[in-house]
Amino acid sequence: AVPAAMAVDSAGTVTVAGITASRDYPVTPGAYQTTNFTTRPPSDTTSVFGGAPYSLPVTGYVTKLNATGSGLVFSTYLGGSSVDSISSMATDSAGRIYLGGVAISPDFPGLSVVPDACRPSYVYPLAFVTRLSADGSSLTETQLAFGLTPGLVALDGQGKATAQMGGALASLDLFAAPSPLVCTTDAADFAPLSSVAPGQLLSLFGEDIGPTPAVQAQPQGGFIPVSLGYTGLSVTFNDVPAPILYASTGQVNVQVPYEVADLASVTMKIQYGTASTAVFSVVPSQPSVFVQAAGYATCGYEIRESLLPVALNADGSVSGCGNKAPRGTFVTVFLNGLGLAGGHPVTGAIGTTSEAPPVSATASFSTEPVPVTADAGAINGVWQAQIAIPLGWSGPSLQFTLTVNGVAVRDSLVLWLK
Repeated sequence: AVPAAMAVDSAGTVTVAGITASRDYPVTPGAYQTTNFTTRPPSDTTSVFGGAPYSLPVTGYVTKLNATGSGLVFSTYLGGSSVDSISSMATDSAGRIYLGGVAISPDFPGLSVVPDACRPSYVYPLAFVTRLSADGSSLTETQLAFGLTPGLVALDGQGKATAQMGGALASLDLFAAPSPLVCTTDAADFAPLSSVAPGQLLSLFGEDIGPTPAVQAQPQGGFIPVSLGYTGLSVTFNDVPAPILYASTGQVNVQVPYEVADLASVTMKIQYGTASTAVFSVVPSQPSVFVQAAGYATCGYEIRESLLPVALNADGSVSGCGNKAPRGTFVTVFLNGLGLAGGHPVTGAIGTTSEAPPVSATASFSTEPVPVTADAGAINGVWQAQIAIPLGWSGPSLQFTLTVNGVAVRDSLVLWLK
């Protein structure tokens, strides 16, 4: 076990929190979690909060010792079936224990009200804050820091935490009233976002944020509409209406208006009965690739620490494990989040040509440029990239990264090869 934080109260009892890989770490009857639920190791063997490497999956623990150190007041695990860590702790005057750290498990404790698409994963770990009762027997709902750098830097013992996002700080309130909107992700790869780019396609997830049954937008006069019939749903960015591509009670897909391009930050408001807001920084671009699934790619016994893109083989068929791409051919992948690439895009407009925008793209396995074109027939925030598979490439797969206009796509990608 590795301790990460410690607190001593006025009676001299000591509370320690950290991580352990042990299956027989001492726990006490009646504690919140008496079983280590981890079932698989991390994608590599590195500690999830930057310590020494571990050969076994780690999980969090909280242990309270009596004043003499001779016995346990209580001791509990805290974690799900993957790899989770506790890195911060604070206590309040009632002895309740506030905990922060990094969650990778989608079944991390206290996430019962969080939609599946908003939960942590190996691909996108999330910072968390939660509170354990003074006797170690119960837990509050867990609050996640979406789009922020994993790792809480401060806890105040009153339900508030401060999380790091690059050089900025953001506040989390464990007991704030729940918002219908739970998280905002990139519509291509479902990465949690704290920033948006002009024209980027987003997926919003929550509870009762849209209509039932679901509604798919139909283009009107060459544009995706900003309202869907009589649903009463609207999404705005600094009061500029956003095109709505899809809406259901738990998910809404929209395009960020290109009009936000000159702003430093923007407030998104989703209105459906009640209103929810979220504030994002605005970046020129944050390219991503549409993927087939949010998890790492698998094919038979092969597992790659990369995502499987939505890709078309040269014959137009969908590329994948059951339809591998031939060497020496081109495979088409689809991009999101390129910002103002292509000149002066119009919010919500359906592309009508496959013109090549002024975009410079490269793949990590080659020095040759990757051709990028507009995706005719799709909303103009979607682009096509042609990946040339080397004829002499060895091995069952091609793993690579993309860079577009000097900005790296956040995910490593893989194509299965014939």
